[in-house]
Amino acid sequence: GTSGRLKIHGFVCSPTGKRFLLHTDEADGTDRWIYETESGDLRPVKAEDGVGFDANAFSLDERSLLGSRGAELVVFDIASGRTTQVTEDSDPDAIANSRAIWSPDGKWIAYVRSDSSAIPKRAVLVPGDPTYRTFQETRFERIGGPIPTLRIGVVGAEGGPTRWVKQADQPGTFYMNTLGWAGNSDEVIIDKLSRGRDAREVLLANHQTG
Repeated sequence: GTSGRLKIHGFVCSPTGKRFLLHTDEADGTDRWIYETESGDLRPVKAEDGVGFDANAFSLDERSLLGSRGAELVVFDIASGRTTQVTEDSDPDAIANSRAIWSPDGKWIAYVRSDSSAIPKRAVLVPGDPTYRTFQETRFERIGGPIPTLRIGVVGAEGGPTRWVKQADQPGTFYMNTLGWAGNSDEVIIDKLSRGRDAREVLLANHQTG
């Protein structure tokens, strides 16, 4: 716990409501805490530098937190305080792993890998002193040009190789609407949109078989 008062900026509730992830002002070297509702215990979340957590952080068994560090996905084990990086293929300039979601048994994580390396860059003005204008290169989609290439992956909560879902579509020809689990820990539901966003396809894929 902590001897001082905590100013809470936000929180994430676990599936059963027995645990809360609190986002606070920094105190005792951390700005995130796990609050146990039944015991009243408060423990610090000392994940590695740069790790952030969103609204889907808690695994369904409430033992782990799913987060990100830059474009990589990480898992924080609440009991041991250990942080494990589970993806290793991101590139801050072009490749990102996102939309991650826990499987019902807490052993798997489904996510979307987005590769924007084929999208050209253009110079964008950086707001600042108008007498010293500066620009930065930013990837920008154009009508008829390349769009991000999307892949659906499933990786173990302890890390290891990603299992990629096989898709019939050509790379860079569709957008993702939603990704979720089909009520079990073997199958994922993939909701896709055509490039023109005028057609929708919902697929059921088994990550054990691809």
